[in-house]
Amino acid sequence: MAETPPETPLKTRPEALSETPPELPRRRTRPPVSTIAGVAAVAVGLAVFASALASGLASSGGPGSDGGPAPGVDNPVPKPLRDQLAVKVRTILERASPTEHHQHGHNFGDKPYPVVCAVEPFGIDPPEATTIKQVHWVYAQYMCAVDDFGGPWNASVRASGPLAVELTVPPDVVVPKSGPGYQDHIRQIIPARYHQLALGFFTDPSVIDEARKRFEELPQQR
Repeated sequence: MAETPPETPLKTRPEALSETPPELPRRRTRPPVSTIAGVAAVAVGLAVFASALASGLASSGGPGSDGGPAPGVDNPVPKPLRDQLAVKVRTILERASPTEHHQHGHNFGDKPYPVVCAVEPFGIDPPEATTIKQVHWVYAQYMCAVDDFGGPWNASVRASGPLAVELTVPPDVVVPKSGPGYQDHIRQIIPARYHQLALGFFTDPSVIDEARKRFEELPQQR
């Protein structure tokens, strides 16, 4: 009579292999990203902006929304004035508090994480202004990234889109409401003469490159 083979070790039994493995510890995930919300102009000291743009950036879906400006449209703001206004608006956005970010529908968390923004003005009011002191409203594309976990730019929580900033004290920052009717909301806050640029994207890629560089230098500054 043949000997009975030894019992199969538990770890190789088919039924053991089919068992559901224990759940691994979950890694800390980034906060969910909200797209641009709120079409109201909220006057707050150092009022923030911002669209999200994030792991789901807000997109106009209009001409040039594939990542470039509307075809055949040049930025009408003279470069020297554009650069000055870009710094001014960028400072407003980057110095905003978590509460101010939240007021514009962005979930960047409750802690004052560093925020780095790229800003490219494409319009001004009055349109004939030639100096920053003469400008009352700035219309611009922006992209902001929050350094929540010290990761790279491509893994950051970001927000982007067009906005309007009234250069009062404190400033007013107006962003279009995301979701259905997004393009209509853009047209409500941006003058018609700038609609093509508002529905596009950055005309100068170097603006975003500079913001990315500043963002990736943040861990070295801590």
